[in-house]
Amino acid sequence: MDKPYVVTLGRSVQDEYWEAEHYPMAGEKISVYRREKVAGGFSNSAFVMAALGLTCYIAETFGAEDESTAMHQQLMRQQGIKTDLVRTKQGYQNHHCVILKTARSGERTIFSLEQPHQPVPYTESELALIGGADWLLVNLSDLRCFPHPQKMLDTVLRGGVKLAIDAEAASFESRQQDDFYFSRCSFLSLNEFAYQKFCGDSGHRAIQQLLQRAPNCIVAHTLGAQGSRIYTRDVALQVPALPVAAVDTTGAGDTYNGAFLYGLTNCWPLEKCALFASAAAARSTLYRDPRGGAVSAQVVQHFIAEHRYAPVLKHISR
Repeated sequence: MDKPYVVTLGRSVQDEYWEAEHYPMAGEKISVYRREKVAGGFSNSAFVMAALGLTCYIAETFGAEDESTAMHQQLMRQQGIKTDLVRTKQGYQNHHCVILKTARSGERTIFSLEQPHQPVPYTESELALIGGADWLLVNLSDLRCFPHPQKMLDTVLRGGVKLAIDAEAASFESRQQDDFYFSRCSFLSLNEFAYQKFCGDSGHRAIQQLLQRAPNCIVAHTLGAQGSRIYTRDVALQVPALPVAAVDTTGAGDTYNGAFLYGLTNCWPLEKCALFASAAAARSTLYRDPRGGAVSAQVVQHFIAEHRYAPVLKHISR
């Protein structure tokens, strides 16, 4: 396949939005009100990249009897996402999340309703398809559910694909225990919680040590309204956020990752990738939809121009 493509490996989710007047204290009984159900989860990044114009495959297993499976698969087809690596399995339950938003503070808390996850293994030809991609974006906790995940990863990496990891704090044990994966990484995304867990007592030295072991890696440390920091072996950048009145930040991290990888796939300079990803993520928070960032590149560029978002990126101490 000559045209660049990407593969995402992680679970789709049905997000249920609920609202309460305030967040409960321990032992308190409160009333909560159901608002809506929407599709979300790790595959948000795939929807973002597909909308931006990349050819994108989702590698995932769905429950054959689960009522949300048809919804997920229909949305993938509508977005033009390739489903060659999507499998269904008898007796398997799809992933669901409850998102509780408090009216008083506007904050949201996500409850992930965990289910046993045993995805269908891929054949040799399917692994070759994954290995032929430009990027493989994974959630580590989902990757580890495959039989022999380290062997599987090394198999696809031999095909030339570059590994991108969206390392949410709950998705990895520690940087030491998951060093096999981190040391093979070419793009690592860490939000503030994941950054603290990854670095631990070592602080920023942990990032420097990673870049010594994975010299071609780009580390994106996202900070929400405070922007992001980008680290490579040679550069450290502070990227200011585009200030917006956020409605819902669910999916903003997925939008950031998908938009950054879109830029890298198109061989953009690092600074352009960072600014485009920041703007795409900021725009996505204006909508109460975890896939609010799934728009064309032209829409993001118009948003950048409309807000005159062209800051000079500050080089920071490494």
